Amino acid sequence: DAVHSRSRAPAAMGGVGQWVPDELTLQQSLQLLQQAGMQDNAVQQQVHQMLQQVSQKPDFNLYLVQIFANMPKAEEIVRQRAGLLLKNAVNRDIPQDILEYVKGAVLQMVQDPARPLRHTAGSVITTICQRHGVSSWLAALETLCESLANPNPDVRDGAWSALEKVCEDAVEYVKQLSADPQDPRIAGFLQFSRTKMLPLFFQLVGPQQPLVHRLHGCKCINHFGLNFMFMYHTMEVYLPEFALPYIQMLGSLATDTTSDIVKCVCQGFCFVVGFGADKVQGQEAVLCNFMLQACQHPEYEVRLSALEFWPTACYNEALHSHIAPLLPQLVPVLLNNMVYADTDFATMDPAMLTDDNSSVPDQQHDIAPRSHYCKDEQDEDDQPTTWGSDWTVRKAAASSLDNCAVRFEMAILPLVLPLIEQRLGAEQWDVRESAVLALGAIAAGCQSSLQSHLPNVLRLLLGLCKAKEPLLRSISAWAVSRFGEWISSDDVATEALPPVVATLLPCVLDRNKRVQEAAISAFATLEESARGHLHPFLGDITQTFARAFQMYQAKNLLILYDAVGTLAECVGQMLNNPTLIQTLVPPLINKFETTQDRSLVPCMEALGSVLTHLGPSIIEVCPKVAQKCIYLVTNTLMEIQAYNQLQGQDRGVPPDRNLMACALDVLSNMCDGLKDRTGEVLQVANFVPIIAPSCRDDALATKQSGFALMGDLAKYSFQHLGPVQEEFMQLALAHLSHASPNCANNAIWSLGEMCTKLEPAVLKPVVGQIVQEACRVLTQSRHHQLAVNAALSLGRLGLASSQELAQLLPQYMLAWCNVMRLARVDGEKVLAFQGFLNVIKLNPQAATQSPEVLRGLFEAVATFFPPLPQAGPFPGTEQISPQLRELLLMYKAQMGADWPGFAGSLMKEARVRLNAAGLECPG
Repeated sequence: DAVHSRSRAPAAMGGVGQWVPDELTLQQSLQLLQQAGMQDNAVQQQVHQMLQQVSQKPDFNLYLVQIFANMPKAEEIVRQRAGLLLKNAVNRDIPQDILEYVKGAVLQMVQDPARPLRHTAGSVITTICQRHGVSSWLAALETLCESLANPNPDVRDGAWSALEKVCEDAVEYVKQLSADPQDPRIAGFLQFSRTKMLPLFFQLVGPQQPLVHRLHGCKCINHFGLNFMFMYHTMEVYLPEFALPYIQMLGSLATDTTSDIVKCVCQGFCFVVGFGADKVQGQEAVLCNFMLQACQHPEYEVRLSALEFWPTACYNEALHSHIAPLLPQLVPVLLNNMVYADTDFATMDPAMLTDDNSSVPDQQHDIAPRSHYCKDEQDEDDQPTTWGSDWTVRKAAASSLDNCAVRFEMAILPLVLPLIEQRLGAEQWDVRESAVLALGAIAAGCQSSLQSHLPNVLRLLLGLCKAKEPLLRSISAWAVSRFGEWISSDDVATEALPPVVATLLPCVLDRNKRVQEAAISAFATLEESARGHLHPFLGDITQTFARAFQMYQAKNLLILYDAVGTLAECVGQMLNNPTLIQTLVPPLINKFETTQDRSLVPCMEALGSVLTHLGPSIIEVCPKVAQKCIYLVTNTLMEIQAYNQLQGQDRGVPPDRNLMACALDVLSNMCDGLKDRTGEVLQVANFVPIIAPSCRDDALATKQSGFALMGDLAKYSFQHLGPVQEEFMQLALAHLSHASPNCANNAIWSLGEMCTKLEPAVLKPVVGQIVQEACRVLTQSRHHQLAVNAALSLGRLGLASSQELAQLLPQYMLAWCNVMRLARVDGEKVLAFQGFLNVIKLNPQAATQSPEVLRGLFEAVATFFPPLPQAGPFPGTEQISPQLRELLLMYKAQMGADWPGFAGSLMKEARVRLNAAGLECPG
């Protein structure tokens, strides 16, 4: 039944203070909250719908306050549900008088005898602070701080619980905002923290204080310390006066026996040492010994925090002399921590210990969200690490050993090898597994010292890839990949690669998903180091990948896509074989056509790599690939348009642009692969119309990918742009000054591609604007590639608009030459200098406006003369080099007797090259 309310809205009754709940509505609300805990799905849905209905009433939040704060005889779980609904409510806009009423109620509830209710009240307080600004309710912080002196332990617990939540969220907000300390959004909170809250916290964490104060005070202070409020490398910190008290607090609590406090101390010291050993000067040995002991703590979380210390300390040279004497003790401790702990098994999917679980579907929560990386852009922070995503004690210990091996190679090897050998002979498989993990951990740091042992090490690891236990097989496959550079080296690959490939490929098809994951990841790593050495094995590799497409579940499919894309990148045209293509491409296309979930992004990234390297050989599949990409972009654009037409809270979550940007990049890859045959696809699947809307989209990733595709089409199929050529040029012009360097870079590059093909009459009106924007980039940009693309575009513009550029040449010549001197010699640079020659022949005086400009010209042109890179002269340099030489000889002749002095002022490298070109450059 619907909930009927005879109570009137607060405003109609003279304010919240005079509000009186209707008893029937109150009882019905209680009943709904009671039913919310029932397991019946139908009841759950009905309760949800009715709560949605009654939540629209203006006084519903007051009923929640009544149940949560003013009905001590109601069930605790029911009151808690009311509090959680209240938490959601205050995260939206509610009338100010009701908000003030809620504030007063939840501050009182922090003192409730029931701990779950106290903590729920703390969550409501934190939500209010988040919603309305961290400085908007300082009175609450004042009250909570005063409550810490209350003799009632329940009151103190509630106050600390609320303060912990507020400090965690408030400090994160301040860090993300990166605002001026006087910014009204944070100024009040910072001032209260400086004058009242932090001084009180530091007072309450003394060794003689009660445990509740030491524990919660340490956690609250750590929220500030670990979020750069006290110290930071590059920016001004907000509360630097607390840096020393923070370090002193960590030292005073280092002898505490409470596990959670020891964990806080470890976290704090790991952070502090990251800023240099001078922060703990005089106490380095004590600190290293403390961390060594903490690594042996019985509590898992303490060990996990303590093990973070060694990688940081190994990068701090001032600590090396203190770590070295501890290595005989540290190395065994690290190896002990590499054995699977009970916690690892408790959190592990039991199926990972099962020999055959390859047919068990993955759960959605097991698959990490994956964002698309735009073409030519990678964010290093988002890339997978050596140790994977789930951080554990064993991985932290392995990372510590890895770093120690890099820093103390000769000292650590005689300590670790006997222990590894001993553990490899153990009866327990998990101990043997930890030895293999240790072998992989020392691979990077000790590989040169292990040279004589590596053939035996490799045989051992390949044998263990066939072990009975899945986790032992998986770690062995991973360890093999850690020696990939040695395996793939020219003098070893002939003997080492065949058994490695022969062992890893069956592991790729193992019946255990954990082994599959390790093996396909290992193989992707091996591809990067082996590259062309894999040519003899491509038949077996493609057949294995094709079978993996059939048997892999969702999570491992993501890694398989990466392995396919990496293979295409690393072997390139070696894949261009009809048999290999027929084996590998159809299953990939099938996945592209049938995948409907977020794994379509990595699938498309792999397909993009394949299209780039096999383009003409797989042109028959390109039209249907293009059609799906057009659909994905068009569909997203429609969703964006519909979203933008909505108002307020009804808008919900904005459309995901990941697929759209990825689809644009696949089309760009297709153009790169097909080159001059791109037009054949455009005749069947015309994707030109989606480019302009993509470039106009608000999302940077979409813009960036849109301009990349625009440039590729201008490069390979300009004639198919037809009536949109001028629109594309104007779009690119409008983005030359874009705040995003990647977006501006692609816009400038696409404009450069169009400049060589647009009619002079179209270019003439905008030449001045192009020069103005390009000059700004050349002189102001801190991004080298952006400046180079601006210079290349200006140079190529000279092929079509030399008359107009000749008049403007004095404005940009010096900056242009300085950038082009640093640009690599390739086809685009050759083309740019051909355009430049057209321009300077019309205005040769531009180079003599100052000695600085003339020096810039000689040094930029010198890059075309020997000694050229090992790859030899780039095609086209033979034609342009004589013309450039004649240009320089002309200016040399004009200088006459001044030539030796001028030549002596050039860079040494330029003089060497000019001498090789016969310009007789002294010095």
